[in-house]
Amino acid sequence: MMDDEAGQLSMLLAFRAENTYSFYDELDFSLEATAQAFNEYWCMFDVDEFPNLPETYQLAAQHDIKIAVSNPCVELWFLLHFQDQTAALERGPAQTLAKRYLSCGKSLTPDALDQLVQHHGVAMERAEKLDNKHEGDGSPACSNPSSSVWRLVERIRNQ
Repeated sequence: MMDDEAGQLSMLLAFRAENTYSFYDELDFSLEATAQAFNEYWCMFDVDEFPNLPETYQLAAQHDIKIAVSNPCVELWFLLHFQDQTAALERGPAQTLAKRYLSCGKSLTPDALDQLVQHHGVAMERAEKLDNKHEGDGSPACSNPSSSVWRLVERIRNQ
């Protein structure tokens, strides 16, 4: 979206980190190349195969980057659009269930995107309930299952 007064793009940058080192390389390149183009930076990733969470959180905080995390994987976020999920879940079952609902994998079809948009509100409520559940039972933030992808989606929707 164009900001008429400043003449700058008001956009969000989202990229996926494979590990802390590629995250740093992408971050360094992205910040250098787009320093004036974006007003907010996000990093989105799954927990299922990401070994360096503490370093990533620290690095993101140092650079004022917001984080959207799904635990165990992004398919949990998809799943929350269709059902509650309060028990811990492994990646394989989450992917199978999400695929059953969406009829596709991570490469979303237009029909799958329409379904996600249609059920976004309930997915957001379910994700927030999971955050409250973890807070209430004393489990760490971002415990399995959890997803903060809704925060990134909300920022994009409100631009």
